[in-house]
Amino acid sequence: MNKRIVIRLVLIAAVAIFAYFKHRGGNDGIDNSVPDGPKRTATLKDNPLEGIDREATGKANERINGYEVLRGARLVDHRNNDGDSFFVEHQGRQFELRLYYVDTPEKYLSDRHEDQRRRVAEQGQELGGLSDQQTIAVGQEAKAFVLNQIGSDSFDVYTRWERVYEGERFYGFVDLVSAERYLSEELIAQGLGRIHTKGPGRDEELPDGRSDRQFYLGLKDLEKQAQRAGRGAWGK
Repeated sequence: MNKRIVIRLVLIAAVAIFAYFKHRGGNDGIDNSVPDGPKRTATLKDNPLEGIDREATGKANERINGYEVLRGARLVDHRNNDGDSFFVEHQGRQFELRLYYVDTPEKYLSDRHEDQRRRVAEQGQELGGLSDQQTIAVGQEAKAFVLNQIGSDSFDVYTRWERVYEGERFYGFVDLVSAERYLSEELIAQGLGRIHTKGPGRDEELPDGRSDRQFYLGLKDLEKQAQRAGRGAWGK
């Protein structure tokens, strides 16, 4: 067979394979069945917190739907805390928790990092076309809201120890018993964040049994209610 024909056939096959996986959302981790939905991939990790021997101490944590349940966690006062990412202490160890599904605005505008300023502008645009200063004000409100919700009492965390970009933060949920919601839901309901970051995986159940799609669509409903009521960013 002519060499050029072979090369052409290989290229055609490669393009077809690429189009197939792009259509299914298999390579980029995005659930195409939910338009404009957050990224959905799952990377399950063992508990990375060193120094806690669950067997020896008799403090092995329960698991629900694959999530380790950290009962009685507490918020740690830390200068890097904000609305969607904050330090948590549990059984004598600290780690930084990143909430699934929600992105709250930055709490300051950098005068040195262009990427950070671009992020603030993007957040403001998605939250109704806010100015940079308005966006930062919402970010500060989100941080204060989280402190008010979980700063003075213990709370439960659900995590699979999935790292954020292989860094030192870990995705999870915070259960707000008083609101009968997760903290991520309440932030959206109050207009203090956008539905932006990833979930635990499009084929994975949440700790309460809801599917990724159910949770995402529920967030969209909460966002619409916040918009209609003019809460948080939607009232600026």
